[in-house]
Amino acid sequence: MVIDDLRKFTFFDLKRLGLLKDNCIIVNELSWSYYWGKSTIGIRVNRINNKVTLNYVLNQEKEICYDINLSYYPSNLGIGEVGYFLCPITKKKCRTLYFVDGYFVSRYCFKGIYECQTYSKQYRQIKKMFDAVFYT
Repeated sequence: MVIDDLRKFTFFDLKRLGLLKDNCIIVNELSWSYYWGKSTIGIRVNRINNKVTLNYVLNQEKEICYDINLSYYPSNLGIGEVGYFLCPITKKKCRTLYFVDGYFVSRYCFKGIYECQTYSKQYRQIKKMFDAVFYT
């Protein structure tokens, strides 16, 4: 399983959509477009209880609804807090949730590789050479 190909959403996505306002409950949708269609999930952020509730239909037949806890830790810069999801399976903190086997979970719940790990040694050398020319 290549991680880069999975549907995902990040803590930054919640911030970008304005879903992380203090002491309120906000409901919105997240959407992904594909060449064969569009996927949409309902998302409800409850900052009073620090929970995200996901609600969606899997394969046009099974409705899924579950909570993901949010956790905040002091920034290492001493300015504010950094928010994390707590994985619904492992309870480990993470900033990105991936869609695997019908649920959004952390990277620790499945064995997968990043796309760059599939490159051959020769391809990596060629890529490094071209990146140096085109990206400097």
